Amino acid sequence: MDAVIEASTFELPPSLLSSVGTEYFNQEVRRLASMRVPGNQIEEHEEEIRAEARKNAERELKEFVVLNKIAEAEGIEVTEADFEREAEAIQERTGAELDVVRRYMQQDEQHDEYESRIIRRKAMELLLEHAKITDKEVPAEELEEETDETES
Repeated sequence: MDAVIEASTFELPPSLLSSVGTEYFNQEVRRLASMRVPGNQIEEHEEEIRAEARKNAERELKEFVVLNKIAEAEGIEVTEADFEREAEAIQERTGAELDVVRRYMQQDEQHDEYESRIIRRKAMELLLEHAKITDKEVPAEELEEETDETES
């Protein structure tokens, strides 16, 4: 997926990117606060947190657009069987009664949200089916460097 996103040439509307980036920033601040990170430490790293939030927002928005475009181009549709599988998966994870899950999923807003999720999942599955995956041996030092970079 990273290669597909990096190869994409479309630009996201700045207002959308800003809005989603701000929401991601706020979520991260709330997460840090819930972990009892002092406010002054959060403020000291505000620019880093904002930059990371913006980067994550851009990646997720592009992934959303790319997967929807793939679904559109490939004619991917959601069937009742797809909804049923999704309901069964939710029932297994939550232990809720299947009828309750089905009714919840059929509410207008929820129905649209699950339909969108299923379409993107099917597009990702299609992408993975056609992806050329190769094993790459990575020395431990290089892997540690990557881990250090993502943690800082």
